[in-house]
Amino acid sequence: MRHRKIGTILVGPLACLILVSASWRGWAWEAGVPSVQKRTAQGVAHYILAVRSDLLGDGEAAVRHYSEAARRDPAAFAPRLRLGMEHARAGRYDRAVVELERASALAPEDVQSRFFLALVYSAQKDFDKANREYEEVLSRLVVQDPRNVELFTYLAQLYLAQGNLLKAVENFERVIALDGRDTESLFFVAAYYLDAGRREDAIALFRKCIDADPFHDGCLNSLSYTYAQHGENLDEALALVTRALEVRPDQAAYIDTLGWVYYQQGQYIEALKEIGRADVLLKDPEIKDHLGDIYLKLGDVDMARRYWRLSLEEDPDQVAVRAKLNDLDIHHALQAETGP
Repeated sequence: MRHRKIGTILVGPLACLILVSASWRGWAWEAGVPSVQKRTAQGVAHYILAVRSDLLGDGEAAVRHYSEAARRDPAAFAPRLRLGMEHARAGRYDRAVVELERASALAPEDVQSRFFLALVYSAQKDFDKANREYEEVLSRLVVQDPRNVELFTYLAQLYLAQGNLLKAVENFERVIALDGRDTESLFFVAAYYLDAGRREDAIALFRKCIDADPFHDGCLNSLSYTYAQHGENLDEALALVTRALEVRPDQAAYIDTLGWVYYQQGQYIEALKEIGRADVLLKDPEIKDHLGDIYLKLGDVDMARRYWRLSLEEDPDQVAVRAKLNDLDIHHALQAETGP
């Protein structure tokens, strides 16, 4: 896996020389223009003094010399970048932003200034701006290194943190295209496909995830529940969720899946036992809905009604659960009218 280090600050005996030589591209040396050459030389001299002060831990002197280097040669990128970093280190975040923005304008292709801007915005707790800067950095790096799985993963996670689900999925799909055995990307995209109604696509990715990691409990449970919801492949569904529970034996969602597989197999007592256990572990409207279904199958209408009502208390927007209660009330009313 390839890695890219951003904004590394060098230390050591040769650090001053390395920093200056590495940053030389930040100066515009125009041959044949003595006044420009003089300003550039003075700028470089102040930059060397600034780096020396920086390495000696004299931040204020470093700021003075970086500022003077930038004044002497306004087109130089390196002094602006380092000046912004010094202001950020001292907690002068507004001034850091000004200098880093100037540095970025001088060298739009360079990602360092945008990376440090992201850090400054994070320190200011302006996470929207920080995320935009991180997005810009990662997007540029992806263009430079389009087969770097890590970069697409970071970008997907960033979009996920922003709540941009479509962009997150798009980048996780790129990860899968580059590395078909990246289980976390497979799991995430499969779950998204399932929610989007792309059931067969989701099943294919869940299977691919399990092929890559036979004990990926999330994929095992999700595929098991997908089968159980439709009452299909129930023997396989039972094997899948059993393996998931070997990994996480007290995971309530997995216990609920096991119970639902039993329900679909017609083993209602076993289903009640497992889903009742899940209900103790987790307050969840779907678990209570399942309990209502089981009690109805067992002929206990009052308990079915009780659990459906509890389910609606936790999530009033469940249309299907409300319909079950309405059907139950209509059936009860009809029985009362017709008599025994």
